Formats: sequence, C-alpha cells, structure tokens
Amino acid sequence: MPQAMHSKEACQRFNEISWHDSELRSVFVNYSRTEPRSEYSYEIIIKVDLSTRRTPLVGEVFAPIEVRFLHARYFCADLDLLGMGYCGGDISQQAECFEESAFKRQIFQTKIAQFDLPQDVTSWANLKHFHVYLCDPSGEINVIAEDFEIRSLPANNTNDGQTITLL
Repeated sequence: MPQAMHSKEACQRFNEISWHDSELRSVFVNYSRTEPRSEYSYEIIIKVDLSTRRTPLVGEVFAPIEVRFLHARYFCADLDLLGMGYCGGDISQQAECFEESAFKRQIFQTKIAQFDLPQDVTSWANLKHFHVYLCDPSGEINVIAEDFEIRSLPANNTNDGQTITLL
C-alpha cells in the first residue's frame, strides 16, 4: 500500500526515512501518456532494500520497497557501476530532500530557463530536489519531482544484482 501523500510535506517524510546502509537494487525511468489530455507523465522509480533500523545489525533482514518519484521533471544519475558492484549499491547517510538546493538552481539556470516549454500545474517552484548519495565511489541520483510514495514489495521480489533501466 502506498504511503499516504501529503500527510506531511514531501521533504519531511523523505528525510525521516533511515536510508543509511540500505541497498539500491534498481532504477527505472517510465513515461506514459495519460488520458484524456494526452500529456506525458514521467515517473522515476528506485527499488531499495531498506534498512529497518537506524543502526543496521549484522545479518539484518532488509525490507524491499519501491520509491516512486511523482510528477518528475528532471532526472540525473552519475553512477560508477564497478563501484556499485564493490559497495553493493549501499546508500550513504546522504539521502535527502530539499525544497531548494544549489543543484536545483543550477539545472533551472542552465537548462530549464533556456527553453520556453509550457508549464503544467506543477511548476518548477513547486518541485523538490531528491538526492540519493551512494557510498563512495558508487555515485549519486538526483530527481526533481513534486512528491514521492513508497510501496512495500514482496520479500521474493528482490534480485541478486542491480538493475538499471532507463526508458
């Protein structure tokens, strides 16, 4: 069942999650036409084996989840795939959400402001910066989106390796 959206602000909900030592399992970028307006809808999905404790224990069982970033506008991943193999895709302590950030301002100034694209009800100002930093040297994932939701996955839904699927 998806976590209730808007019960708390997106950044507060995201920042309250204990991401440290959780394991990134896959990254997906999906898009589809939504009816009846025939607009494109983009969704960034990461699957994570989430640590169930603030301080993981040896032999701890992780909870498989799916994090869906809703109404995503911008996605950037800088991943060292060999580094991910050595570090197991572990998320460092730096998985955070920001209402504003230097990254969000830079993307707006260098990319978004350069084009006069029609804006929907989710304008750039209403979007948040979700930043997931993996243990060095694995890399990082940046998503500019309106919100996120978490869905629990069955325990047998995990795979032995990482899957990265882009469009």
